[in-house]
Amino acid sequence: MLKNALAVGGVAALAACLEEDGTPNVPLGIADGGDVPDRQYAWNEYLSRDPHGNTIFPYHQLILLLNYVGDSPPTQADREAVEDAFTTLERAFQRGNGGVDPYQPDGSNTPGVLYTMGYSRNYFEMYDDPLPSTAAFRSPESVLEAVDEEPSKADSYDAALLLTSDYAQVLLSTELALFGKLDTLNGIDVEGTLDDAFEIADRRTGFIGPGVPRRELERDEIPSRSPLAMGFISGFADNQASEDAVAIESGPFAGGTTQQISKLRLDLDEWYDLEHEDRIHLMFSPEHTEDDVGEVGEFLASDSGLTREMDELMHEHAETEGVVGHTQKLAAARNDEFEPLILRRSEAVSTDEPTPGFNFTSLQRDLDAFVDVRKAMNGDHLETDVEAEHNGILDYISVEARGTYLVPPRSLIALPPTRPES
Repeated sequence: MLKNALAVGGVAALAACLEEDGTPNVPLGIADGGDVPDRQYAWNEYLSRDPHGNTIFPYHQLILLLNYVGDSPPTQADREAVEDAFTTLERAFQRGNGGVDPYQPDGSNTPGVLYTMGYSRNYFEMYDDPLPSTAAFRSPESVLEAVDEEPSKADSYDAALLLTSDYAQVLLSTELALFGKLDTLNGIDVEGTLDDAFEIADRRTGFIGPGVPRRELERDEIPSRSPLAMGFISGFADNQASEDAVAIESGPFAGGTTQQISKLRLDLDEWYDLEHEDRIHLMFSPEHTEDDVGEVGEFLASDSGLTREMDELMHEHAETEGVVGHTQKLAAARNDEFEPLILRRSEAVSTDEPTPGFNFTSLQRDLDAFVDVRKAMNGDHLETDVEAEHNGILDYISVEARGTYLVPPRSLIALPPTRPES
């Protein structure tokens, strides 16, 4: 019911959530004069972790895709209203788990809100000056072309607000408050809204968590402990770039990052027609066995098993077995220190259409890094042709849409110009 209410949105949906599940007890956020990290995406400190140190995403996700409807270019009053809206949110709800040690019992969930606000190239085109090269991020069309996907699948929104919390009620009330439909948020007076600057052009919702996909999708073949629909844990610590590694290093947007948001479709019928060991080989590598991985990846702890040698083995597997793994192929998309290039954020299974979907977001210093990872996933570097159904998970995922955004530092979150003073 909470999932469905979040997907529908609105005052009636919030009322239904509160009647069904009550009002969650979420601590307040920053007090007057308090502060939040200038990196919007500095979530690691505020996320729960499993016993192996892997970060755990909150159960519920809400992505608001926005079009700008304010003054062009924005006025100081416009910026102040947007700033006040986000300050209200940060005062009303704690940041994620409030910075509690995730290994302590009271750090085991994230009842508060974590969010990022990003702006697309479409938004910045209202200004006469181009973006500085230090903040350059590729258009979604160029990303799609670079990875051999249809440019027509590019999102054309001006901004994207990604919100996540363990409580659907928190996300619903946040959306309503940000767009002027609530006077108070968790007991805090609303002192600014986004509704004079933006209109909501689309909403995407999703969920994640052990057993949740099996229950919500009503598919018994999904393992009961799996947090995702394809049956395996993702986001192992060894596969995640650090927050430092994805930060823009210089220029007026230093400390910001680039973000891509993808809407994907999953072919679970074909995926679960495969044997469990075959799914392990396609998700990880033919070197991985059920004894190594377990049912959902629990035996891997924080290490997906990806090594430098995987790249050499991949070519051998392609030639002799005709099979390569998804994780294995990504060995080609690492830096010289064999560190990953992207930081995965807020993955979620979606049911907004009859075919199950997947909302995938990533952060990277620039979008060339995402292109490198996506091309590695394609297997562009393979020396031997591999049939699609044996080439990792490519044949079981299709792209509906991709968007690209610049996530500025928190200090520039309110309608940033292209060349803010450094």
